[in-house]
Amino acid sequence: TVIVLTNSGAANPAAIATRVAEAVDPTLAPKPPAVPPVEDPKVTAYLRDVLGIIERGELQVGDFEFVRVTVVPRMRAGYQRAIRSIGADRRIELRARGEAGDDRTFTYRVSGATGAVNVDLKIGPGGRMTGLVIMPAQ
Repeated sequence: TVIVLTNSGAANPAAIATRVAEAVDPTLAPKPPAVPPVEDPKVTAYLRDVLGIIERGELQVGDFEFVRVTVVPRMRAGYQRAIRSIGADRRIELRARGEAGDDRTFTYRVSGATGAVNVDLKIGPGGRMTGLVIMPAQ
């Protein structure tokens, strides 16, 4: 059992717990879905736009349906470093999709010339982000 406590609304405890469990026992790594998730071109284009906003350092509170104002400057700086670190020529691959309440959830792997990140994106009923987590890919 892995228990993760965070004090940030931007954190993704499930993703952190999964990575810790996988590091301890590789057999605990999530299995790929039997059927690949169906791509939503509009959401992929939206993510590509968001990644551009992040790379330029322009992520704002208004990009989210709701977010704690104090979190955005840290997200902006940290996510900008992460996106810049993977380089150009980015490929966006949908890994999973689902629903959480009235949000649509998407997990992507974004690969660039020099690295990759995993992106967990939640989109609310208003069409804007309700959650965004970017972590280095393993």
